[in-house]
Amino acid sequence: LEFHITGNSVEPEYLKRIHDENLHPFLHYHGRLEQKGYKDILNGCDVGLSLKPIGGIQANTTFPSKVLEYGEAGLLVVSTDISDVKQLFGDGAVILNANDMFCLVEQLEKIVKDREVYREIAVLGQEMLTKACSEDVVLQDLSNFLFKRNTEKNG
Repeated sequence: LEFHITGNSVEPEYLKRIHDENLHPFLHYHGRLEQKGYKDILNGCDVGLSLKPIGGIQANTTFPSKVLEYGEAGLLVVSTDISDVKQLFGDGAVILNANDMFCLVEQLEKIVKDREVYREIAVLGQEMLTKACSEDVVLQDLSNFLFKRNTEKNG
């Protein structure tokens, strides 16, 4: 396994130190990247992790937009059970039901052992995401939200 961490971190020096140690599993800390560099990293990965704490302060008030980028790129989305991730991806993602490192490690072992099964889950996730978030679907949903009258209230 190799992990690629992008973006800002509250502990960049710690991540750089782990990166430089070249231990297994490998951790590559890239820091903040331009869009092209970020896309290049996504295209070289198989799994996208979104691990916000279940029950945390933002678990139900924010949506982890990274899962959209992961799904669009065809990655298998592995996410903790927060926000609407499960509702959006259905069976097309791996949802962790605990804030537990051992749960994550166990799931990663399963993914490595059954790559074809999880590849199919990733494809399903990408299809679910396309159905829910394509330009046509979003345009129609937004139009309905902004302009459709509720006949019960407005007559």
